[in-house]
Formats: sequence, structure tokens, C-alpha cells
Amino acid sequence: RDVMAAPDARVFLEFEDGRWSASASVATRLAREYSRGSQAELSGAYAVFLGKQLVVSVGARGTWMDGRYARNFFGITPAQSSVTGLPVYEATSGARDANVFVQAVYAWTPRWSTFASLEEGWLLGAARDSPITQRSQRTVALLVTTYRFR
Repeated sequence: RDVMAAPDARVFLEFEDGRWSASASVATRLAREYSRGSQAELSGAYAVFLGKQLVVSVGARGTWMDGRYARNFFGITPAQSSVTGLPVYEATSGARDANVFVQAVYAWTPRWSTFASLEEGWLLGAARDSPITQRSQRTVALLVTTYRFR
């Protein structure tokens, strides 16, 4: 079945101490049975440069998925196999991905700032080995300019 968009219930914790930051989150999809599942994510970063206007950080992030998420997003049932021609695949819980990133924030003024990020990620375990997966590596670049109203 197609996996449709669905809201998440999410708990998030973040810690910062000088140049170090860390975060952890647990999210559960609030969806129909065939697109439910939970994930836990851990992330850590270190600010390699702290200036008045510029902060540059490097870090890593990893995601773990439960068995329901693995089955719904990476598994292939016998019925799905007969329709798609892909082999039956029983995806199990475990590490879903690992990512490394470099980020920068530049404050142009007290209200205007720009955020840039370059991230490299790899699927792991059942997510990587699934016949559904076409590429197990990805690169994401992001550039955002923001304006703060208050």
C-alpha cells in the first residue's frame, strides 16, 4: 500500500554546554496500521568555530526503528511480492541510518540570519538490505534565510 502522510507524536530533549550539543527524540506515527511505527534518534554536534556572527558545527546523527516501522516501510509481504515482482522481505527492528553533517549559522543582523547545512547519510541494516531501497546513500544540502519578528 502507499504510505500516506501522517502526524507524529514526538518527545524531544536537547542539551547544550558551550561548544557541545546533543539531542534525542522518540517519534511514533499516528496512522493506520500499515503505516505506523516508531523511531528513536540521537544526535551530537561540536561547534568548531564560535564567532559573534558565525557559528560552524560538525556532528553525527543516527536513527533506530522498531519492528513495525521496519515492516511497514522496508518489508515486502507475499501479497506485495506477487504484485511488484520484488522478493518477500521480512524487515526487522534495528539501526535505520547514520549521518554526518556540517552546519553554519550566520547572523546578518539581530533579526536576519542564514543557515546552511551539508549532510551525508547511509541506510543501515534492514533498511539498506530491503529490495525497496534503490540507493543506500544520500547527500542533502540546505540553505535557509530567516527573519525573526520579535
